[in-house]
Amino acid sequence: MTDDLPLQRKGHPYIMYDMLRDSYNGVKSTIQIMKKVDMSIFKSPLTVTGNGTALHSGIAGSQVLGRNGFQWISIQAYELEHFGRSEGTVIGISHTGKTKSTVDAMEKAG
Repeated sequence: MTDDLPLQRKGHPYIMYDMLRDSYNGVKSTIQIMKKVDMSIFKSPLTVTGNGTALHSGIAGSQVLGRNGFQWISIQAYELEHFGRSEGTVIGISHTGKTKSTVDAMEKAG
């Protein structure tokens, strides 16, 4: 995790373009890591929370876990923090690891 921001680009290729092009490597790395995870640590239902693209990434990952028999739900972090109920395992996703509403939701989830 870093607090350093990349230099702003005023034209193509934008940073998002580089990130999208590198998605394959990120997915490949995640799959390799997940092969080593003891899936018995997850309790159903799996609740995925976060904001924006972090939440969308979590939804995609949850769909993969769903193929392995996990029930899952997704809820935006602010909603989970203030109105949600978490049972099972809660996974919070944040690109920086510092997104306030995601951190707060995870603290409330225990």
